[in-house]
Order: sequence, then structure tokens, then C-alpha cells
Amino acid sequence: AALLNGALERVAAMLADERVSLIGPGTTMQRLKQKLGFEGTPLGVDVTCSGVCIEKDVSEARILELIRERPSRIVVTVIGGQGFVFGRGNQQLSGRVIREVGLANVVIVASLEKLAALHGNGLFVDTGDAALDQELAGYVPVLVGRSRTVMCPVR
Repeated sequence: AALLNGALERVAAMLADERVSLIGPGTTMQRLKQKLGFEGTPLGVDVTCSGVCIEKDVSEARILELIRERPSRIVVTVIGGQGFVFGRGNQQLSGRVIREVGLANVVIVASLEKLAALHGNGLFVDTGDAALDQELAGYVPVLVGRSRTVMCPVR
């Protein structure tokens, strides 16, 4: 828990910049939202800018409006025991949204325990866009501590 707390502090500091940040659902992301000083939507996507919540529980269409021609990032965690990063419980972060934000601007945060529970199966994506799923495949950095990052395979 202390390690994950360090990772969340690291991301909270990152989110202080002027980028539009789309924070996905899940208990880990809920803790991040609390660190930023707001009670987020547990099952939805909330949006921050300069570390402040600007909108909660946004739809895909609204996200596309908010990020149009603005530097942005997506912050997600591993959802559930299956290891999904996209495509389960965060459909608002669609293929169109991910492409608009850019693959290089996706930040994944998870506890080492959650990664270990995947038994080496790696992470999964199901964006509904087969070409994008292929682009997301390979090894991605997952922030697990204040200064610790683990490379995880995406299938």
C-alpha cells in the first residue's frame, strides 16, 4: 500500500500541469482523485486540468470536446482481476479518445499485488478498434511506486 501511495503521489504531481487529464474508473483511480482533493466518480471518467477537477462522469462525446486540440493524457489502472486497461468498465475512453490523446500520453498505475495477481498473463486491451489494439500491444510502463516502474506485456 505504501508503494502504491508513492505512485499515486507521483501521478498527482504530474497532473498539476496544464494538460487535460482523463482519469479512469476504479478504486486506485478513486484514491488518486481523493489525493487531488475531490470525490470522483468511482465508475466513471473524471477530467482534471492543473490538478483541479473540471468535470465528472464524462461521456466519450464530451471527452472529445474537452481534448480537441489541447494537450491531454489518460490515467488508468488495471480493472478487475482480468487485467484490462481499456475496454472493460471504461468504454468512454474509446479508440477515438485514445488516438486523439496519443499512445505516448497514456499513464497506467497499479499496485504490484494487482499485477502479481495476473499470474504473468499481462494486461489486456479491447478498444473495439483492432488496429489500435495492435498498436497498444507490446510492453508498457506501469507506475507502481514513487520511483518504481514495471514493464508489463499488453496482449
